[in-house]
Amino acid sequence: MSHEWFQLKSALEGSSLKGLVNKNQFFQRLINVLNESEPMHGDIFGAYRDALMACAQTSVIDKHLPVLRIEIGDYDISSFGLRINSVDNLELDTDVKLNAGDGPINLNKIYDETSKSKIAQYPIDPALALVLKDENYQSYNGRAQQMAVS
Repeated sequence: MSHEWFQLKSALEGSSLKGLVNKNQFFQRLINVLNESEPMHGDIFGAYRDALMACAQTSVIDKHLPVLRIEIGDYDISSFGLRINSVDNLELDTDVKLNAGDGPINLNKIYDETSKSKIAQYPIDPALALVLKDENYQSYNGRAQQMAVS
């Protein structure tokens, strides 16, 4: 995942995200949000938090990102679990904890990029594959999805 992280970070430093595709779903979400024509600030900060949380699961040492598309001073980023470091980059605010009624919630498993379910894959219908024209859609995720689309 460190290659994907450095790819994302380099693109943000160069302010050029057009056409960038990243294998990590959380890094790609940040790219997609920043490429939108008019993203909402909550979407931007949420996507930054997701990307930084995913990076926190790696051995990467330099876990901060340059900010694009928004003026940080206008918003309370602490509510997103973020802070600005000494070089004006966003990083996780490790002092912020998400709590439920029975104590702190550990979100690390969400961002570790491991498969969470064992749903059987079924080949996509050839006619649907022709319409979609997207290599990412090669199979249905389970029989229920196949039946819902059919």
